[in-house]
Amino acid sequence: MRLAAVDGWSLDRGAAVRYGLLFVALATGIIITLPWIIVQFRIDDYLGDFQLFWKISQIPVHDLYGPVALARDPTEASFVFPYPPTALLLILPFGALPFPLALATWSLLGLLAMTVAARRIVEPKAIFLGFFTAAVLGVTVGGQVSLFVGGLIIGGG
Repeated sequence: MRLAAVDGWSLDRGAAVRYGLLFVALATGIIITLPWIIVQFRIDDYLGDFQLFWKISQIPVHDLYGPVALARDPTEASFVFPYPPTALLLILPFGALPFPLALATWSLLGLLAMTVAARRIVEPKAIFLGFFTAAVLGVTVGGQVSLFVGGLIIGGG
């Protein structure tokens, strides 16, 4: 049974149900994630992963590993870099930017990396919808490295 037909485009009952379920899933994810997103930007101290990346990019490279880094007070764990040295190639350029601009640039580049890679296996419409899932919103606002890693995995396959 067709529910609508406009300019050669039609929507049957099965497609309407699938789109309805998709809308409910996306809306639920956004509603659940939105309070966390708001909290990230309403407090004085941003709590996402990018805070660590940006602070590390402010420290001279020779102080990140070895005796100096290991001798630091354990309460200053945010200044001990837990990633391998190759990760510095990705994060060091962001240290030259002020934090809000660095976070926005990091997030946009992560989304771009995932978009470019995902276009190999997914239609652009699906990628766009994926940006509104709770997982992608959380990773993007949290400043995680997941979009870059995911882009490398998908793009390298």
